[in-house]
Formats: sequence, C-alpha cells, structure tokens
Amino acid sequence: MEHIETKLGNYQLTRLLGRGGFANVYLGEHIYLKTPAAIKVLQVQLDEHALEKFLAEARIIAHLQHPNIVPVLEFGIEHDTPYLVIAYAPHGSLSELHPRGATLPYETILRYIQQMAAALQHAHERKIVHRDVKPGNMLVGNNRSLMLSDFGIAITEDNPSLPDDPRETGTIGTVTYMAPEQLHGQATTASDQYALAVVAYEWLCGMPPFDGTPLDIARQHIQVAPPPLHEKVPGISAEIERVVMRALAKNPQERFASVQEFADALTSATNAARPGLLIHSSQPSILRPASISAARTSAPVFQPTDYHAATELVSFSPTGDLPSNDTPIPPASPLPVRLSAALQHIPRRKVVIGLSGLAGVGVVAGLGALTLHHNGKPAVTNSSHPKSRPGTIAKTQPSPSATANPDQNVLPIINGIASRPTLTTNAAGTLDLFVRGADNALWHKHYDGAWHPWESLGGQLAGEPAATSWGADRFDVFAKGADNTLQHTWFDGTWHPWESLGGNYTSDAAAVSTAPNALDVCLRGTDNATWHTWFYNGAWQPPASLGGGCLSGPALSTWGPNRLDVYVRGGDSGVWHRAYDGSWHDWEPLQGSTVVEPAACSWSGRLDVFIRGSDTNLWHKWFDGTTWHSWESFGGSLVAAPAVASWVPNRIDVIGRGYGNALQHTWFDGGWHGWQQL
Repeated sequence: MEHIETKLGNYQLTRLLGRGGFANVYLGEHIYLKTPAAIKVLQVQLDEHALEKFLAEARIIAHLQHPNIVPVLEFGIEHDTPYLVIAYAPHGSLSELHPRGATLPYETILRYIQQMAAALQHAHERKIVHRDVKPGNMLVGNNRSLMLSDFGIAITEDNPSLPDDPRETGTIGTVTYMAPEQLHGQATTASDQYALAVVAYEWLCGMPPFDGTPLDIARQHIQVAPPPLHEKVPGISAEIERVVMRALAKNPQERFASVQEFADALTSATNAARPGLLIHSSQPSILRPASISAARTSAPVFQPTDYHAATELVSFSPTGDLPSNDTPIPPASPLPVRLSAALQHIPRRKVVIGLSGLAGVGVVAGLGALTLHHNGKPAVTNSSHPKSRPGTIAKTQPSPSATANPDQNVLPIINGIASRPTLTTNAAGTLDLFVRGADNALWHKHYDGAWHPWESLGGQLAGEPAATSWGADRFDVFAKGADNTLQHTWFDGTWHPWESLGGNYTSDAAAVSTAPNALDVCLRGTDNATWHTWFYNGAWQPPASLGGGCLSGPALSTWGPNRLDVYVRGGDSGVWHRAYDGSWHDWEPLQGSTVVEPAACSWSGRLDVFIRGSDTNLWHKWFDGTTWHSWESFGGSLVAAPAVASWVPNRIDVIGRGYGNALQHTWFDGGWHGWQQL
C-alpha cells in the first residue's frame, strides 16, 4: 500500500523516503506542531501473536533514551496498520558520508567510535544486543552528532529467541560485520563490539577485513584471522592495531569486557601514538557532513527497490551450512542474500521489528536547482539547470563571434565590479572560475578545452569568494559574511545552503584542499594575525592563530598531504611565507611589493607566488624545492589580486582583472603566453 498524502495518528505523510521488504518509510509532518519525523509503516499483515511481540519490541526500543540513539517518538495502529514514528535524520548515514574505500583520520575515527560505543553501552547495560552495527546504521542528526539506528533485529540477552515460534531458529544481520558466534545464532553484547571493531578496521585502511560472497565472508569470520592492519596501513601504531585485533578475536571471551572498554582502549592507544591529538572520550563531536545534500521537500527521493538488499542484510540458518572453527570449509553453496526473497525463513517477530530497522533510511534528497543560500535565506537568482555539475551545464562552446557570445548579456554583471576572482581545478584539463558579480551573486565559469558560458549560482556575497576542490564533482566555496564570520557552501552533485563556521575576521578567505575530505582555510583576524581552521572527514577544528601582522588576506597552496604553505602581505607590503610539513616553520620574507593579497599554487614540489605589484603589473616568484627565484614581471595592469591554479605539472593558469574590470587570462606550459581577454 502507498500512504503518501495520508494521515497516520498526528502525522501527515508527505513523501516516500525508502522502501523495504517489510516496511515503507515516509517523511511525515506533525499536523499541529509542523515538525518532521520518519514514519515507518508496516507492509505485512499481523496476527495477534505477532502484534504482541511487535509491541514488546517497540517498547524495548522506545526505552533506549540516549543522545546517540535514534529516538522512537510514537507508536500507533490505525486501520489495522501498525506504524512507528522515529526522529528524522536529514543528513544521512556514515556509509553515505564515507563510501567504501575511504580512509579516515584517527581523530575522526575516534569521535565516531566513542559515540557509537556510548550508544551500544547504553543498550548493553539494558541487555539489548543490536546485531546490525555498521556505518549505514550510524546517522548524522540535526545537531551533527551521531545516532545509532536500526534496532529492527535487536534481541535481549535474557530472551534471545521465542521458543513458541519454530521459525525463531535463524539469525539475520549484515554479514560483513557479523561476529562468528552471531553467524551461529548466538549473538551477545560482545558481538556488537566485534562489529564496531570491523567498522574501525574499515575506516583505518579503507576496506573491511574480509571480502567475497556472503558465504565466503561468513566462513572467514569463523575461521580466518583478519589481515594485519600494518600490512594495509604502513606505520600504524602497534598498540592501535593490537586494540582493534583484540576486539576482532574469534572467541568473545578474548575481546574487551565491554564495548566502552574497547573505545577507551582505542582512544588511549591513539593518544599514545599521536601525543598532540589528546582526544578524550568526553570530548563532544563536531560533525559537518561533507557529502550529504540538505533535504528539500520538493526534491527527488532515493527509493531503493529493496532496502534490505541495499544494506547487505542477509539471513542464515545456524545449522548445516556454516563451519565451526574445527570443521573443514565445505564447497561453496548458494546462500540467501536477499532478505525479501527469503521472507518465509525469517521469524515473524523479526519481520515485524524490521519496521524499526528502517530508521537507517536517513535519506536526504538533493536540491532541485543550483541554488545558494546565505544565512538560511533563498538566493536571489537560481540556475536554470538543476542537478548539474558546475561547468557541464552548457556543452556548446562559446562562439568566437562577439555578437554570438552567450556571455554578452551577463558581462555587465561580471565586469561591473573589481572583485577578486578565485580559480580551482578538480580534474586534469579543467578549470573552474568563481567571481562575485556586480549583483553580489556568485558566478561560475568552466573550462575543459574551451570556456563555457557564465552561470549564476545565486547568493548574496559580502566579500570575495575562495574556492577549492578535492576531487571530481566536489567544490567548496568560502566567503566572509556580512557579520564577519566565515561562511561555507559546497557542491557534491548539488549545491548546499551556506553555513556559518563562526569567527570574527577582517579579510576575505583563502582555501585549499590537501587531500580528499581535507580542507584548510585562513583569514586575517581582528588582531591582524593570520588565523587557520581546517576540516578533516567531518570535523572542523577550532581556529588557531599563526601569528604575524598582515595588511591583507592570505593565500594558500599545497604540494601534497600534510603540507601547507601560507602567504600574506606583511606590514612592509612585501610577501611573507610560512610552511607546515608536520610542524609549523617560522615566517620568512619573500620581499616584493604588493598592494593587495598574494595568490599561489603548487605542483611537483614547486611553489609559485603571484602579486599585483605597486605598478599594477603581475609579478611572479617561484621556489624549485631548494631556492626561491627572483621576482619577475608579466605586465597586465591589474586592478585586483589575481587567481591562479595548476591542473598538471608544468602548467599554471592566471586570471586577473584588467582595465574596465575585464577578466583576462595568461598561462604557462613551458613558456608564458600573452594575456587574452575572457
């Protein structure tokens, strides 16, 4: 049955969020309070016995009151249709935020593990075993903290099965994360610890310990030791590896006494390996998902045809088809991997409670158009090409004829202000140019062998933007807000609303990405010092002062992971440089004379710095890994600071504003080319 636009209890169902074998999940709105919630509606008929068990399980879940557990708000039966009302998680799950293959920084892993361990410890103290711990069931809540979801197959240690139902002999879960004893139908709280250790292992090296078909993975969980982490992560601390491997012990008695003890041991091991980190279990998490779209009621909805299949939920019988530790591995045989296809083999009690399991469907839809917001307010102008990657909207190359140039109508806006451009690249052979127009909107132009027409991304900017990218279809844009805070928006298939990162700054931002899921941003503070904040896989770090006294905003470049170079216009109007390569070096003078902020880029261990000199010419200085070369002039008569980027070795592109604020372009590909007007 479909229930869109129908009412269940106090909730009006507005749209479908996800579809499962036993339940559909809808976005609902409270009729009176106008608050959102996820409504899980059972799609199978219940007899009296099953309904009673459903109520018992619903009560168990509802009594798990913990900030890191998705709360159940209400239960009801209307027109013989049971439903659960659960808090809506609009920012999705960690499996969406960090797809398979991603490795996370230690501090991010610790924050995640600490929160999930706290949630599981709360459940375990009430003798509840989750049985399906995995990144897909770890949701990012409205306050950016994690919430454990999907207690749909949870059991209590006091009553792991119901003997009055002969179908209560199987066990289900996600085989990638299932402990050996759980595969034999004997799950305990130690099984959840094992699953959380699999998640930690995966985040440390990018892959779970075992791979293959579901049956292959199950047999490996039972008989094969996990591959040593140091073989996949060279240089990993032996103590960190020891902690994870202990939690992955085949024998539950050899694991930590509790899941909280595992999290504490991992924290201690990581702090010992990285003394400067000092993350404590009590430290709150600051999560800012970087790849999850903001939810919009009018946006398209992700609807998997089989939610359980999509989340790898599988059904096993503990008798006959899985080996013990002492049994030779039998030949491979078919295994039911689609829960919906094996419905008749799953206990009705688990079928019913599978409804709550869809709490993990924190589905978030993309914005319907390329629309930017500033401080939560809609943009003034929108792109007319929804859900497109910037730069792929217009595939027709601009005509060389000025009268046919599609940019002619917008050039008065683009050139109507002497704003500083910003330039970035997310793939070899491409450039993406962003500027603030005379309408204060953010404008974008893409190059992939030819320049594409300008497009407006809307917004109302109070300063000049800074743009960077860490990979295909990912852009991050920063700007100083009207309240002097740092503002941020990003594109990962759709543009997200502007968010405030706080602070009190007196210059425009500079930004660079040193690695996937890593951002560094610098601005000048009210004390004229350069302030630095950075983002790694979901966590924004508090701003830190780099000292110095600067007369304008900074510039940033990087030549690889864990390497950052900062450039500022000092009190002598010359350029000053400070580098980070694991520790910060002292400021050094690069001389020169500039009236605006510098620009910089890097490739293959080389640094290139550009300034608008006091004579308005473009000046260049570069470092070859050993020596800084002298400043050289390229002419140009610039009216604002330039923008620079390097997309491949031996290629640098520079864009600046000349007379009449017109944007002009020069580049180096073995030799410098003359200026050309865009």
